[in-house]
Amino acid sequence: MGKEQELLEAARTGNVGLVEKLLSGKKGLLGSGSGSIPLPGLLSMWRGVNVNCADSSGYTPLHHASLNGHRDVVLKLLQFEASTNVADSKGCFPLHLAAWRGDVDIVQILIHHGPSHSRVNEQ
Repeated sequence: MGKEQELLEAARTGNVGLVEKLLSGKKGLLGSGSGSIPLPGLLSMWRGVNVNCADSSGYTPLHHASLNGHRDVVLKLLQFEASTNVADSKGCFPLHLAAWRGDVDIVQILIHHGPSHSRVNEQ
């Protein structure tokens, strides 16, 4: 499983510790053993995983966390600058999924962090 798939699964299941570890991306920077790391590899390790990666349905980690009611994961993803304005393959934004679920707390968090509340999905 690749790092992006791990992030998507961690967000879906509410594993905030793994979300933070994957997004911090600093694991392995020191003590790699070889003494040198090519610049592209160093940059990708520093940046960590793309917080806005998406699965085959267009769900980002923020979609998964919002749909499944994982408030702490939503907050952690937003801390790492997850976009609230990425639509899935049906035009749904994380806010739509939280509202559909009836999760007022996550709805308020998402409204506070981005303008996607004015967007309309395709349904």
